[in-house]
Amino acid sequence: SLPYIAANLQCKDWTVKPGRLVERDGLRVAFIGVVGPGTFGPCEASSAVPAVAKAIRELGDADLHVLLSHQPIEHDLSIVDSVSEIDVVVNGHGRSQFEQPRALGMNAIQLAAGTQGKRLGVAQITVRDGAVGFEIEGAQAAAMERLKVLQQRVRRARERMEAEQDESARNRADQRHRRLMAEAAEVEQRLAVYASNEDAVQNLVANRLVDLSDDVEDDPVVLQMLNTAKEKIEAAKTVMQP
Repeated sequence: SLPYIAANLQCKDWTVKPGRLVERDGLRVAFIGVVGPGTFGPCEASSAVPAVAKAIRELGDADLHVLLSHQPIEHDLSIVDSVSEIDVVVNGHGRSQFEQPRALGMNAIQLAAGTQGKRLGVAQITVRDGAVGFEIEGAQAAAMERLKVLQQRVRRARERMEAEQDESARNRADQRHRRLMAEAAEVEQRLAVYASNEDAVQNLVANRLVDLSDDVEDDPVVLQMLNTAKEKIEAAKTVMQP
């Protein structure tokens, strides 16, 4: 079975390792675990940032630092902002599902595959010498398409707002127009960042979410992972039945 790791979890009768260093084909990857604050039976979770920073120091040099986060997804940013060594955050706490990795902080990315084992996240990361940050495969093209859609919606929302005679309806249309304008501005900022990084050396990441019911016979490694996950889920359901 996979080992439990949590840098900020202290238990009375159980020693939880803060992280694990794995080496494959000459690549050293440091995995660090973190949980949200609180008391869980005989265990208590301390402040995440100092615990994660300490774990990274103790694990030593690594080519990639991956934070396995079981805390509210909005809390991940504070750790990344405080511990710059983190490259990848995999959040398994909330319901968020990211088809594409999300930029987090200055140079990290965030992955999430939802809850209850319904989907499996498969991320392929290419680590490049001297790289800073990540190039997300397909992100720029997706942002450009999203901007086109938003610009059309902004135009229609403005036309609807200008045509409204009722003041209350016009105010609602104005609010929608403002929300769409703000979202379009955010996408434009993302595109500007992509353009500024065109000449930079970055790591490459491609991500996909696989439904547990999908046919993945063309990928034997993923197929084995799915079969194992299905067995564990079915076993858990059996235990939970009254």
